[in-house]
Amino acid sequence: MEEKKHRNQVNEKVYKSKILRAKNESRQRDIKVALISFVCGVAITALIFGILWPTRLAKLSDGSDIVASVNGVSVSANNLYDEMNDRSGLSTLLDIVDKEILLNKYDSTEEAKEYAQSQAEEYYTQWESVYGYTKEETLSSNGFRSEQEFLDYLEIEYYKNLYFEEYLNSLVKEEDVKKYYDDVVKGQRRAYVFYTTEDSDNLAKVKKALEKGTDIEKLQDKYSDLTYRDLGNINFNSYNIYTEDFLKQVNKLEKNEVSPVFTDDNFGNVIVYVTDVQEKEAYDDIKGDIRNNLGQELYQNDQNVYYRAFQDLRNEYNFQIEDANLKDEYDDFVKETKEK
Repeated sequence: MEEKKHRNQVNEKVYKSKILRAKNESRQRDIKVALISFVCGVAITALIFGILWPTRLAKLSDGSDIVASVNGVSVSANNLYDEMNDRSGLSTLLDIVDKEILLNKYDSTEEAKEYAQSQAEEYYTQWESVYGYTKEETLSSNGFRSEQEFLDYLEIEYYKNLYFEEYLNSLVKEEDVKKYYDDVVKGQRRAYVFYTTEDSDNLAKVKKALEKGTDIEKLQDKYSDLTYRDLGNINFNSYNIYTEDFLKQVNKLEKNEVSPVFTDDNFGNVIVYVTDVQEKEAYDDIKGDIRNNLGQELYQNDQNVYYRAFQDLRNEYNFQIEDANLKDEYDDFVKETKEK
């Protein structure tokens, strides 16, 4: 039972990068939940019941109130109320503003439309398998009045992801990328492990057998008390899955070499067997990937960087909130998410 539990833990580590990718794709949906709070009670009540808004607000030519403006485009109280549904005023306002900015910043692309369509199909499949919902039920349960509205939402998600990746990359300095390449990146290695959470002399026996050239599958069958795993290719793109000590052991090994028996936080007692080693890739060929990885590390260490990214984007496009209550709420939010 204990070993089964440990295997589950290892599987979780091995597929951590996939989970992170999924989290990145759903990050914006989570942000809306994080932003929901009771904001602008008087203003919302005024919208619902038609009470006059405070005279401090500017007016559009048709007499409706301006709540905020961005890049010369105004957001009226009517715009805000039409989009609000059950969400807070601030959350809804930021969605409207960010959509306006992103559509101004990026030209509509086929990639965005394809992303939206593929994500929608995945959602339909998931909700059908988990809840037994039809497409129409999935849409209505998530607050979408039509499939096109859902696709439009997902297309904006594509641009949010694109912008945030660009923002993270802009925070990574060239010298940090080069240092990571020089100090951390090694040639790709094809690796296998045998491991156990218990004390076992069989790891040493497997090590000797591998050094003599014994077929790895025969050892897998012979030493059934050990867990065997094919790790595939280990390179800088998968380093975040493993512990620092584990990577040190792996990156010391040359072709057909076996590590000593050592203890690792992920695997327990383990040996690593490397069957192939590639030359280290040229810096210019992988510096973009390294920059992406370092950017993701920044996000993992401080997830408020996501909020600051869009705060900076709004500032770039001259975002101004005219309503005093919403402005106070937004200013508090900026303070809460500023860099420590």
